Amino acid sequence: GLLAPVGDAAAFAEAITSLLDDPRRRMAMAVAAADQAAERHSLDATRLTLDRAITQARHAR
Repeated sequence: GLLAPVGDAAAFAEAITSLLDDPRRRMAMAVAAADQAAERHSLDATRLTLDRAITQARHAR
């Protein structure tokens, strides 16, 4: 990812501009983000999260 100090518009603009100038990096970041989203929000991941929440709720009784 890209980081910029909070409130530093110039640093934020520089970070974004660096992606405009580097299509390979931009594509690599896009692919990595899509992979991460698919993994974190897959049906299996959602099922596991729900199972854990239900188990935790049962034990809290």
